[in-house]
Amino acid sequence: MPKRPCALEITKDSVTIISADKFGDVYSLPLIASETAAPKEVSRESSVISERPFKPAANELTIHSQRNRKALANQKRQALTGAEKTGPTFEHSLLLGHVSLLTDVKLAYSNGKNYIITADRDEHIRVSRGTPQTHIIEGFCLGHKEFISRICIPKERPDLLISGGGDNNLFVWRWESGELISGAELKSYVGTVLFSGKEAEEQTALLGSTKIAVSGIFSAKISSEGEALSTVIVTCEAVPALFVFSLTRENTLQYKQTLNLPGNALSVVTNLVASETAVPLNKLIVSIDNVFKPGSTSEVRTLGDETATPLLSFHFGNGLWVPETVFEKSIAKDIENRQAGNVNIVALKNLLYGIENLRKRDNEDRDEGVVTEVGSAATEDRNGGGEIDPHQAALDEDSTING
Repeated sequence: MPKRPCALEITKDSVTIISADKFGDVYSLPLIASETAAPKEVSRESSVISERPFKPAANELTIHSQRNRKALANQKRQALTGAEKTGPTFEHSLLLGHVSLLTDVKLAYSNGKNYIITADRDEHIRVSRGTPQTHIIEGFCLGHKEFISRICIPKERPDLLISGGGDNNLFVWRWESGELISGAELKSYVGTVLFSGKEAEEQTALLGSTKIAVSGIFSAKISSEGEALSTVIVTCEAVPALFVFSLTRENTLQYKQTLNLPGNALSVVTNLVASETAVPLNKLIVSIDNVFKPGSTSEVRTLGDETATPLLSFHFGNGLWVPETVFEKSIAKDIENRQAGNVNIVALKNLLYGIENLRKRDNEDRDEGVVTEVGSAATEDRNGGGEIDPHQAALDEDSTING
């Protein structure tokens, strides 16, 4: 891909991949490349960066914010490398772009029409038409005050969208109209996990200074006593727990349960079915970080610590999720790799924990410009009067996350 993807979706017909990258672009490409179709010819102009020396339009006298100065320095540093970069030669199409860092993408369907919903670092959820009219913006869901890292559309409630990020709450939207329906508090449940065992007064003080970053929102359709229930499972970066909510008929998220884990939650798979009968199993599988200590992104477990399992499954019964299966083979292989010294700790940290880096620093909004809403569209000025390429901000963030 032109840039490292950060979110993927597959169309309803299982033919096309929708890929989003942090630089704000969304592409489509075939899930399975045609054997008969020849690869697209890539011209030198489109695949190779110009050999002429690069000279930024801005200089130290025309920029003022610290972030733009850093972006300018990165541009100059890249120009000095003079490396020739080639673009992808396989079939792919650019569908739409964001000025800000793009964090997630979802495909939505309503009344026979398809839509692409994207979220970004600048608190926007954008609703665009699907192919072939992706350049048309239908509207926005506006209400977040911090970055948005994850969005989710429950399969059994396709008219709703759930979002979360750097805010203390989760939000429920009617995405087609941009209406904010309800919110659900999340931070206090995270604090209960992180500060368990501490005195109430100390817990309150610690919670006040804690910031959370939602790393995953997953919907699960489960069956209980013949009734279909809509469940939402939420994970937060560097938090060893799953937070379970019920999506009610009134379109609100009702807290149900916290599932404590032996390590930080990484990702969740839901809606598992039996391989032969396709009957729902009421199960979920969670992947767990067993390299870093629970609640930390820097402290590494000792080699003798085998309490964390990299995979764990839960089963829903009698109204609650209960732990079920430990994947012993995965545990043995992971211990073997760590003992052999095959784990690059710095690279692993950069790979697993980058969401909190999306949070803006103090006064960053004032440094980078303002957003003005015009009808259902938004115009943005975030590049210092047009002097710094807005995609350079994504490059700056990418280099930060990758160390």
